[in-house]
Amino acid sequence: MKAIVLSTLLFLTFSVFSQEDSLRVIVNHTVIEPTIRNPYSKVESYIDVNDSIDLFINAIQKRFGEVEEVNGVYNWSGISIDSIGKGIKIKMIHGLWITKKSSIEFIPCPPKKVGKLKKNEKRGVRIRVFLKDGKDALIGKSYESAIVQIIEELLNSSPKEITE
Repeated sequence: MKAIVLSTLLFLTFSVFSQEDSLRVIVNHTVIEPTIRNPYSKVESYIDVNDSIDLFINAIQKRFGEVEEVNGVYNWSGISIDSIGKGIKIKMIHGLWITKKSSIEFIPCPPKKVGKLKKNEKRGVRIRVFLKDGKDALIGKSYESAIVQIIEELLNSSPKEITE
């Protein structure tokens, strides 16, 4: 009996630690305050990826097709994703996270213009997903979970999986 309990605990311990190696993403929701041009406040949703940027860019281009990067912005349109639908648009912005005193700011920057990073800088990408009708796909929880799953699969794919 002790052997069964001990082996079960040992198995659970290893399965918990093995999951720590995978990279996770979080969906951020930011309220955009009203302006003169747009008198209504709105919520923008996006996913930030801050690890393995070059591998991730290769993986997402392999999944959704090669697109030209223009000033750090990648646009895919007419994408079809199971459980979400067709005509999806994905906008990915490459940039730098810059820490200044008590704030962190994301500044779009083309990958080719990133030189040696300063101590307060880190590369990242910000991803927004839009439905066929132009609505933010990350607002709905069912769409959000499907998109997060896809992004995490791409983020955790090995370089060997990308080239095959």
